Amino acid sequence: MIVYGDEFGRTQNGNNNPYNIDSVATWNNYSMVATDSPHTVSTGSDGKAECGTYTDKFGKFENTEGKNGNFDFARFVMNERLNNESLRQITGVDAPIEWYSTAGVKGWEDSGCKKAVMINGSGAKNGGTYYMMINMTGYDASFTIPSPSSGKEWTRIVDTGSWAETNCNYWEETDTSYRLDSSSTYSVGSYTVTILKQVTDSPVCATPVISGTSPFDTSTQITIECSTEGAKIYYTLDGNTPSEENGTLYTGAFTVTERTSVNAIAVSDGYKTSSVASKTFYVKGQVSESSKTAVMLQGFTWNSAPRGTSWNKENPSPYWGKWYGIMKKNASSIKDTFGYVWFNPPSVCDTNSSEGYAPTELNNLNSYYGTAAELKEVIQAIQPAKAIADIVVNHRAGSTCWGDFTNPDWGVVKGEKYPAICSDDEAFNASSGDKAHMVGKPSGAADTGATYGAYRDLDHTNTVVQNGIIDWMNNVLKPAGFVGWRYDYVKGFGARYVGQYNAGSSAEFSVGEYWPTAGYSIDNPSSWGNEIKNWISGTETGGQRSRAFDFALKGAMNGVFNEGKSYAKLADDSNLYISQPEDAVTFVDNHDTGSNQNHWPVNSEKIGLAYALILTHPGVPCVAWSHYFTFAEGGNGDTTYPYSSISAAGTYVGGSNVAGTSNTLRQHIDYLIGLRKELGIEYDSERETKKADSSGYAAEITGTNGSLIVLIGTGYTPSDSEYEEVYSGTNFKIWKKDGSGVQKCRTPVITISGGNATITCGTEGATIKYGFSSTEMNSTYSAPVTMTDGQTIYAYATKDGLEDSGVVSKAYTAGKTLTVTADDWTWNSASVFAWVWKTGSTGSWIKCTGSGTTVNVEVPADADNFLLVRCPVGTTTPSWNATGDSPGRIYNKTADIKITSSSSYTVAFVDN
Repeated sequence: MIVYGDEFGRTQNGNNNPYNIDSVATWNNYSMVATDSPHTVSTGSDGKAECGTYTDKFGKFENTEGKNGNFDFARFVMNERLNNESLRQITGVDAPIEWYSTAGVKGWEDSGCKKAVMINGSGAKNGGTYYMMINMTGYDASFTIPSPSSGKEWTRIVDTGSWAETNCNYWEETDTSYRLDSSSTYSVGSYTVTILKQVTDSPVCATPVISGTSPFDTSTQITIECSTEGAKIYYTLDGNTPSEENGTLYTGAFTVTERTSVNAIAVSDGYKTSSVASKTFYVKGQVSESSKTAVMLQGFTWNSAPRGTSWNKENPSPYWGKWYGIMKKNASSIKDTFGYVWFNPPSVCDTNSSEGYAPTELNNLNSYYGTAAELKEVIQAIQPAKAIADIVVNHRAGSTCWGDFTNPDWGVVKGEKYPAICSDDEAFNASSGDKAHMVGKPSGAADTGATYGAYRDLDHTNTVVQNGIIDWMNNVLKPAGFVGWRYDYVKGFGARYVGQYNAGSSAEFSVGEYWPTAGYSIDNPSSWGNEIKNWISGTETGGQRSRAFDFALKGAMNGVFNEGKSYAKLADDSNLYISQPEDAVTFVDNHDTGSNQNHWPVNSEKIGLAYALILTHPGVPCVAWSHYFTFAEGGNGDTTYPYSSISAAGTYVGGSNVAGTSNTLRQHIDYLIGLRKELGIEYDSERETKKADSSGYAAEITGTNGSLIVLIGTGYTPSDSEYEEVYSGTNFKIWKKDGSGVQKCRTPVITISGGNATITCGTEGATIKYGFSSTEMNSTYSAPVTMTDGQTIYAYATKDGLEDSGVVSKAYTAGKTLTVTADDWTWNSASVFAWVWKTGSTGSWIKCTGSGTTVNVEVPADADNFLLVRCPVGTTTPSWNATGDSPGRIYNKTADIKITSSSSYTVAFVDN
């Protein structure tokens, strides 16, 4: 029905009393329907002037199709009513009408001139479900929209606001410009009605697949594909998220020659835009750059999602699901102090291991720590601190039996085949395995590392597993907000796979938990140190190098602080923070060694002393949650734990006093982190040992804006009068020297091998000057320098705009070069090392050179014994304890060989 009247949009030319009149005053002006300027169109169809036109008081409809917006809107609304029974009902039986508040709460709540109504047409034969938001106030109003029904989403079909007039204030339900599949809010303009309609959830464009070689030697060709037919792909190379407006349309393969991050999306009519695909391509040897000054916080304890003797899905723990809320409550303290936060394993897991280390559904982030939405909220809340996820990929738990994987399944079919599980997993053992489902069924390849008895070991040689892990990282964890990874139990699988997963996920930060199996020996610390270093080297063969936790330093600190061993152990090269600090993540205790597991903790009264060491030194320090917070501010309420003799509350020492100071442990940590930032101490800053003996260890650490001297123990005072004592406590002192404000060149490193001195400098573009006198270094270094017996070489680095580095020197004592002939498999895919020693003294490893069956080794002048070992290519230091094919494993060795006056020897390798 069309209503007579004089308002705009009615048909009677402004005549509000047309009774019994047959003229232009009452003729319907259908000629105005197809124009965007209706009042300039005459009423009569013949266009005669006498037929008259409207008075043009309303101007032009500014829409994209040149339509009469008023009539087009009316047509749309009438058709919507015609095609949906829920809008034509006599009663509310078939399509109930439900009132909602602006907050999205069902019920008639008096909110003045703002109201929402749900017309639920799910029960009508041809009925739609609508959500109408009405704002009859003079200001904008925010409405909360309830979640749509399962398998549905809201689409906007009407908004009478002036901003929408270009669209004639309506959208067809196939339009995808506004789609919503969960609860959200909508701002309704003043004197405006907005209507949403439920429609079947739109399909999503398939995520593009980005292909290319990484790492590459000089270049790689990049291709991008999408399985959605007819989809267009847009990509960026600058790190930004691509879109149709901000992106390059992909038309064919292209080549990159340097480290490049490729982001891509796919779009197609009738589909939602795909997820963003991301992949970074690296030049071989490159490592993703992380923050050089950041300190990391372990953002959970072993008691944050505690297991119990009877807690399960049917009988949930009262302490589950609280942790992310606790982290969010402490977000301001975290974001102002720490650069990285190590999060708990984020995926849902077996209730028998609610702490997260037995994941069942990797892609489900609703864990016993909280929901996926809460996880994303806390990651946002702690910014600019960045989130690091605890990655558990050595093993997985089954969903209903020992090994039935779900979400994703990686090709596993319960009772039929288990290609993602290692063939030597105990589940396939006829005497102790899962006889009903797994024994005798097809499996994957043998394990590439140490076995793990509690759950199923994953076959990392399987490309489905490899791609599945990378997909999980890129499409589940990174969208949640994670930028890097802490890998759990890395000795359980080959090191190269960590490097592969880092490269495939463009990890900003990576650290592996390599805790050697054999017990730590304070008298033989290199056993642990070498094993960890070889694992680090092994990761680089997969694509992108990883750091490791400095368990060697942990052992040294426990020996020194708990057992009274010599402070010199803190300066031993076995410690990563001494020999290769850029690879070290240092820590005092974590959820395994400390917390209420209490496996291997530093004595509580020495914790402050240990932080005085790691927070002033190179490496990336990691602070334990319960060392920083008190139980009242940082616990989840659980004061008991059935598998520990220590209560949760008893592990929190953040409020305890640090011996010899007036500070709590938290204040102590805050001060040391502040000092670290002030002086620009970085993970690879220069460190020089000043004292290392039974009474104390002292070192000078040079930052970008000054330097520190740190004494742990007693018996040292700096001779440099510019150093001022700034902080001290029981058994530690710290002196500070402010910098000039100009960054300093890094001190060169001199290595001598075969009588040739090689000099390197960590400052890019620096010039190295050298000479054979401490006062005359006039030669510019460009190639190894030939040394003579008894000679000392001196060097420093210089660069425009930077202060010159300090001077470094190294003396050369000519040794003896031995030529050894071995059997014909010496250099077959192996690295050869010599263990060289003097009778009665500790020996050292020396890497050999040669080819074919010849081995060359330069031994010190006083050495009288040696032997040879063969290790995998990539080994930096052999390790008798290394397993699998990891660098460091000793395949075989020779017998001990006595060094005589001869320089030639013949040997044979025997099985080790």
